Amino acid sequence: MHNVTVKFLKFFMATLVIFSLFLCNFLSSDIESTYSILSINSLYNEIPNVKNDNSEIVSKEVLDIYTGTVTAYGPDCYGCSGITASGYVVGEYVNGSIKSVTTTYYDKEFGTLRVLAADNSLFPIGTVIRMSGSNIDGNIVGIVLDTGSAMRNAYANGNVLIDLLFASEKNKDVYEFGRKYNVKFEILRYGM
Repeated sequence: MHNVTVKFLKFFMATLVIFSLFLCNFLSSDIESTYSILSINSLYNEIPNVKNDNSEIVSKEVLDIYTGTVTAYGPDCYGCSGITASGYVVGEYVNGSIKSVTTTYYDKEFGTLRVLAADNSLFPIGTVIRMSGSNIDGNIVGIVLDTGSAMRNAYANGNVLIDLLFASEKNKDVYEFGRKYNVKFEILRYGM
């Protein structure tokens, strides 16, 4: 009986390995084409703010308004993997470290938007937010595609915190952007 179990486990493991190799081969071309598509959207990797003064966005109906804090993060932050909570790839492993693929997302309704991380219980994935304030140059329009414990903890304590994606945690733009207080968050669309 023991011999049959061992043989079955060996057969099962061999099948699992072969299936995994097949999937890697089968999906690698799709992953490469996804990276090339994402690279097209990375037009603003080094620009701290995307001024989106498009009259269509400016004239969008505001659903809700919140006030809070905006900070900066990169796909190479501590605990980050280069893939957002929504599954959107913003970084890839190159020589043992994560390199930015994009900091933007193209939305059919709103165009090119910055990637944001927020508490998904308040701002579900796909929520579009326009941020403005006295310490922000123009408007930053972004879409929530990520989350994090800092955002969830802030909201649990009655505060609103949103992270704005930059190309790297080591990028000087992250330090220059810093932490912006008393930012107005105008919700233009709620996600699902």
